[in-house]
This record gives sequence, C-alpha cells and structure tokens, in this order.
Amino acid sequence: MIWHYYPVLDSTQAQAKRLSGISRSDAFVIVAAEQTAGHGQYNRQFLSPRGGLYMTVAQTLPQTTVFHTPLSYRIGVRICQYLQTLCPDITMHYPNDIMLQSKKLGGILCESYPTHTRGHRRVYIGIGMNINQTRPPLATATTLRVHTNKSYTISTMCYKFISCI
Repeated sequence: MIWHYYPVLDSTQAQAKRLSGISRSDAFVIVAAEQTAGHGQYNRQFLSPRGGLYMTVAQTLPQTTVFHTPLSYRIGVRICQYLQTLCPDITMHYPNDIMLQSKKLGGILCESYPTHTRGHRRVYIGIGMNINQTRPPLATATTLRVHTNKSYTISTMCYKFISCI
C-alpha cells in the first residue's frame, strides 16, 4: 500500500479521488496534518485543525463485493473498539460517528465509484478524528487529549486504524 502525506490539504477524500485517476496502485492512503475543506456525510463541514487524524484509504474492489453491514459502521465499530483501549467511554453512534461522552470525537465517510476497469469499483474510506488538539474545534465536539490528558502519535494511530479496515 502506498502512503501519501501532506502537511496541509483541502481534503484527503478529494485528494484520493484526484490521485485515483493517475495511480496504478489498487490501494493507497492519503494522510494530512490539517484539512482546509474537510467534509463528512452529506458534505457537512468537518473542521480539521492540526492535532487531529485525517486520512483516506482508497481501495479497488470487485463490483460484486457485498457488505452486509454499512461499511462506515463496520469500520467505525472496529476503530471504536481500538480507541476504547485508550479511553473506555468512547462509543459508536450509527451510522458513522464516534462519540465520547455525547460529543463527537470523529467520523467515517465511505464513498464508492466505478473504475475504468470493468467489474471493479474504487472505495474511499475517510477517517477524521480529534486526537491531540488541546481544545475541541466545536462546542459539540471533543478530543482524545482533552479526556485522557495524554498526547498520541498520529502515525501509530494511522496504522492502527488501517488494521481496522
């Protein structure tokens, strides 16, 4: 899997779509330290200041792949289970929000589009998580650091989250 890192990016999801047109890889990861136009479900703004984890995994799958549970929820549950080892109060809110004491910690955005290769589609799995910010980006949000008083290595979390996909 090829990794692409950007200090600042409009959106990891948008960059993954742009790279899909030129990448020959069946799977790659986009990571940004900050997003200027991050978005979630229904194109809602997702504030993405430094200190958070912002990534998109792009993967080519057969068109016939069937998910019996929505992909965002399935991945979200696995990420939530990992995060609960760091802070047990984290919960999954269907279909794609990860919550901490009734405040949004992060979310999962999954999109899928046909590829130029017949019988395949490209799946984009976007993950945005408030990790090391000392203040939440919104009053309705929170960060892992605020609740645990610990700082986390974003690259380690990226690898952990990839293992949840």
